[in-house]
Amino acid sequence: MKIYIEGAGPTEAAQTECRRAFEKFFLAAGLKGRMPRLVACGSRNEAYDKFKIAFRNGDNALLLVDSEEPIRIDSSTDKPISPRVHVKERDGWDCPSGATDDHIYFMAVCMESWFIADKEQFVNYYSTGNRRCNPSTIPENIQVETLKRPLIFKILQDATTSSGKAQYSKGSRSFDILSIISPRKVSDASVHARRLFCHLGVKQSWLDCSDINK
Repeated sequence: MKIYIEGAGPTEAAQTECRRAFEKFFLAAGLKGRMPRLVACGSRNEAYDKFKIAFRNGDNALLLVDSEEPIRIDSSTDKPISPRVHVKERDGWDCPSGATDDHIYFMAVCMESWFIADKEQFVNYYSTGNRRCNPSTIPENIQVETLKRPLIFKILQDATTSSGKAQYSKGSRSFDILSIISPRKVSDASVHARRLFCHLGVKQSWLDCSDINK
């Protein structure tokens, strides 16, 4: 299995950093010995294009990207629209023939929403060296998938204003933090993370797959 992941820049070094961080995150979820091949792709569109090519070539390929926006609720069912419908509506992506919702996964709305899900580790990271954090600005027990991208970044930047030049921004710190956050807390806060863990076959007492694909 290959997972084509949005993240990092165009350089090999940045993509290696991204891949290693996701590997640590998945290892912490319990995938030791069953780790899929992780392909860091840079931009969202690059990840989709590489996934599409791999899938058409017969690879067992998954796509993992930011949803960029909260997933729309279908008024006729009161349930979120499917991943394929979301990427079609938002991006105009027509998934390759044979691809299903089981091939598309989201860091909803973006990877930074996972940091809010594990506030403790984010605060720990920003409490060492020249980094400073005000944890009171990070909300507790919030539905992270309902937060829009600008608010997610505002929460993290407001929390780390006193860090000066080390204030949180998109970059290498993102992967440092990803590599230490708790998959369990991310799973608890994000149904889209649970979908991914369940599909990958994570077997943990904390992972409830009963509400997936209903």
